[in-house]
Amino acid sequence: MKLAYLFVILLLGIVVLGCAQQQSYETPKNVDSAAPVGGKAGPDLAGEKPGDEPDATPNPAVTKLLTRNSQVKSYSFDVALLPDKRGGAHYDVKGTLIRVTPLSDQSAETGADVIFIDTVARTADGYCVRGKTKCLDPNAPIAMDYDEWIVPLPPSYLEDITYGEVIGSLTFFNKPVTRIKYQRGALYYEAYLDNYFGYPQRVAIGSNPEMTDIIGGYEYRNMAFNTVQDDQLTHVDVKL
Repeated sequence: MKLAYLFVILLLGIVVLGCAQQQSYETPKNVDSAAPVGGKAGPDLAGEKPGDEPDATPNPAVTKLLTRNSQVKSYSFDVALLPDKRGGAHYDVKGTLIRVTPLSDQSAETGADVIFIDTVARTADGYCVRGKTKCLDPNAPIAMDYDEWIVPLPPSYLEDITYGEVIGSLTFFNKPVTRIKYQRGALYYEAYLDNYFGYPQRVAIGSNPEMTDIIGGYEYRNMAFNTVQDDQLTHVDVKL
């Protein structure tokens, strides 16, 4: 009889132990076991926008600054690439048309000293309006590489900036700006938003939240607003 009791107790112990082991390997509910720490799993993580997250809401303080860009009809800037801050061409922008004035070394190959870009048609036509020796006819357009001369324009960042966090202020090229940081997928951004016109004057891209490792971005230096005229955006024939 005692042997029978011992057998029953032993059998119950085995069953309990088996249940305990099964529970320890059960994946908790509502947890994606493939998700990395701090974000979703998936190869498209770096392409997600803050607005794609279900809990992302526009920052009221940032939204208030952004309302000021409604007064912008045109703008101009000198572009510089980050992280090396290498200076680039001058851009005049109004609507879908852009006038680019390259640096002298940038136009050495083609001789074009002005480039007219149409962002809808995705065309870029260069001209030698200053009488460069490579151009026999200053009124003949030179087909330029659109992708080589177009840059991300300040308004292209506004949607993402809406979800950012204000972290301070400073003066950038003699203009007061508000510093705003936000994350897009696996990358971190810091924007300098113009206090009066609500356009970013600098957008840096970093690999960490502290922005100690800048891996890309643009500076829009010496920005001016509402000064570009229509006749600046198309070629005017040069008298020969």
